Amino acid sequence: MTILPDLSLYIQIINFLVLLFILNLILYRPVRKILNERKTAMDGFARVREDFETRAIHSGQKLQEQNDSAKQKGNQAKTSLVQEALTGQENLLKEAASAAQQKVEQDRTEINSQEAAARRALEQDLDFFSKALAEKILRRSLA
Repeated sequence: MTILPDLSLYIQIINFLVLLFILNLILYRPVRKILNERKTAMDGFARVREDFETRAIHSGQKLQEQNDSAKQKGNQAKTSLVQEALTGQENLLKEAASAAQQKVEQDRTEINSQEAAARRALEQDLDFFSKALAEKILRRSLA
């Protein structure tokens, strides 16, 4: 007796293969296609995200550079303005000292001239005062 496989085994194998082919056409291929499309879309989103991150980093660096440059320019302008203010202050102090010196010299000249005028006036009256003083001391007229 030879043992031959039963014909139903062959039918089941053929049935399995046909079912596998039909499931592949109806179910597996569309699902794999959707998964591939989803993977492609996700890869695209990842590239867009990386591009945005790169641009954000570059924009942040550029903004930081502009901020540093603005700070540097501001510090230079501040230093320049302080230096100009100090120079202006020195000039004003020099002008004020010069004006004060001129005023002192002018007042000194005026006082000297008033002193000389007073001396001249007293010298002119000196004879009169000395004669009057002598008359009072001697209690008689010197005429």
